[in-house]
Amino acid sequence: MDAAMNQVLEEQMEWLVARWNAENPDATPLVVEALTEEQRESLEREHLAREVLIGQAYVDKMAAEDMARLELEKTNPKKDPDERSYQSYRENWEWKYAEEFGSFEATTLIPAMCFTDKPTKPGVTNPKRSMQIFSVKVEEIYGDLHWLLDVFGIVAVRDDLDHHRNIIFEHKRDNCQTLNEEDPYLVLTGPTRAPVTLFGPMHFDITLKVKRINELENKDLSLLGFRYECCKSINYQASKGECALRSCVSSQKRRSKLSTLELTCGIVASSIEATISVRIVGGSWPDGFSGRFIASTASVSHMRVLLLNIGEQSVCVLLVGPGQMDSAGGSLPRLQASVT
Repeated sequence: MDAAMNQVLEEQMEWLVARWNAENPDATPLVVEALTEEQRESLEREHLAREVLIGQAYVDKMAAEDMARLELEKTNPKKDPDERSYQSYRENWEWKYAEEFGSFEATTLIPAMCFTDKPTKPGVTNPKRSMQIFSVKVEEIYGDLHWLLDVFGIVAVRDDLDHHRNIIFEHKRDNCQTLNEEDPYLVLTGPTRAPVTLFGPMHFDITLKVKRINELENKDLSLLGFRYECCKSINYQASKGECALRSCVSSQKRRSKLSTLELTCGIVASSIEATISVRIVGGSWPDGFSGRFIASTASVSHMRVLLLNIGEQSVCVLLVGPGQMDSAGGSLPRLQASVT
């Protein structure tokens, strides 16, 4: 067994021990380093049995929901299929996570820079797989929509750490982003921290609208809740071997409501999070001069990302992966990077 696989298995065992200790607060806490082979096998068997029960309950629930959905469609055939799909996504999330994590609309409480002032002990932390969100593009529009579009709403990604919304785009109705046919990309101002893939793919949660003069006449641009299989080559569940160590990039197109969105994302197989700031420390930026910050990731170096156009506003830029930068806020270009 190679070193990478050993590391992954030890990480899984650490997680199983932490869960067992949390569920058995009155028992003597388990310590990974002190586990016997029998204890390790017992934890793995308990985990497998739990996963089987959860999986069967999920299958039964989905079957019941499918039957209920078919009955509903018979009585209400005009129900919007995009609305039904999003409602199913939300109900599934609430069934799985609401008891432990709370509201569906809650945003992640895990910040970036968790250990800047209080570093963890050596050997406790190690690089993880994360998602790089390169762009979200309005690929096509339908119906009575025409360019220009004043767009508002939310685009968020959810990961295994807390399953809450990690916002990458958020605009209120009174502060829309205007899209045109030549530049139909959303300006991504997130995530607030790197989305991490521990046990499975990410999920996207998208609710976008187009502003009209009369608020009651606002148009639904996109309504999506879905699992994003970024790179088919990665075995999320096994999390070992070559497939778990290879970075990759892919694009997906998703149609709903009055648009098709194209999301371009990548999995960075071994990433870390760091933070830097860029500022002018003397003088001022000369009128008529401009500059750009461009970053790329060594493992997907063909994806060049324009992060910042100097000359607009001062922006805090985050280095969130090997060779990756992200913004903590401010005015950004359309290809500002988001790291998972």
